[in-house]
Amino acid sequence: MKNSIARYVDEEVRQLILDTATPVPGHTILDIVRNRIDELYQRWHNENDLFDNKKNERIASELTDKYYHIFERLYSIYLAGLGLDTSDQQKIWQHCVDWFLKERWFDRRYTGICFSGYGDDELYPVFTHYQFESFLCGSLKYIHIRKEYGENTAGIFPLAQDDIMKTVISGMHPLSWAKLKEIFHEQMLSRLKQILANVTTVTSDNSYSANEIEQIIRQEFATLKASLEQSLYDTYTSPMLSIVASLPKDELGLMAETLVNITSYMRRVSNISETVGGPTDVAVISKKDGFIWIKRKHYFEPAQNYHFFDDSRITNQSPLLLQELASIMTDIRELLQGEGKNEQEKNK
Repeated sequence: MKNSIARYVDEEVRQLILDTATPVPGHTILDIVRNRIDELYQRWHNENDLFDNKKNERIASELTDKYYHIFERLYSIYLAGLGLDTSDQQKIWQHCVDWFLKERWFDRRYTGICFSGYGDDELYPVFTHYQFESFLCGSLKYIHIRKEYGENTAGIFPLAQDDIMKTVISGMHPLSWAKLKEIFHEQMLSRLKQILANVTTVTSDNSYSANEIEQIIRQEFATLKASLEQSLYDTYTSPMLSIVASLPKDELGLMAETLVNITSYMRRVSNISETVGGPTDVAVISKKDGFIWIKRKHYFEPAQNYHFFDDSRITNQSPLLLQELASIMTDIRELLQGEGKNEQEKNK
């Protein structure tokens, strides 16, 4: 946070010096620092909570009891000389607490778990996805990412290392798309500042203020971004989903395996660690057949353990068939016992 405030203040002061060609007084720098602290506080404090209010209050109280003395020591070293008041100090501390309580600061080193299938009363499949981070003051930190119902549409939901799959599905690599938005946004804001710097004050009732012009530019950027996203969806994603909706069950499994194999191959031919590879387990879940393995790897060599598959084939049959087999075995045993008695009587 110290680096964030310092970087922001440095940029603002540099800009003021360029605009005014005069030294920036200390009270102006203090106002810039306070504005930055208030901006960070408001932005984070309004984010979605990870826990309910009661649990948030308990965790915040425990964090204060355990770590506030450390915060005070660091504050006295790095920020006490700026002339901030007690209110600013409490906002900074609350911002630190919000790092643990808000969804926005959820650690990327999480464990993801998804559930998919059919419930007893569901005609269509359901997909739900969770991310678990760790325990914080006795409470599990997790995020419910999404829940999808397959009522009338098809869907593809890449998980874990999903960049290559998203590239195939959306037509653009996620990092490239994020970089494109960042560059375009920075260029627009930079151009906006140049325009506003040359705008003289106008007293007409029909004129726009600088903030209003900036807001209009931001809205235009959001509209343009949505238009580009819709164009990619119509060109790449929508046609693929329309095909997925009509694929048979075995082809669905093949498609899922193919997406994993593409990711594995791209990891192999790039300078990124080869973290995807090896045999892939493939299963299909349907309302009628339930959970069916299409491909399944074992910890042993199947050719050397044929008896495992023979036993499992028998034990996985229906209960009626098992009852019939038991009845047949009983009849055979009684028949053999009867033949043994007859042999004994003949010997006598």
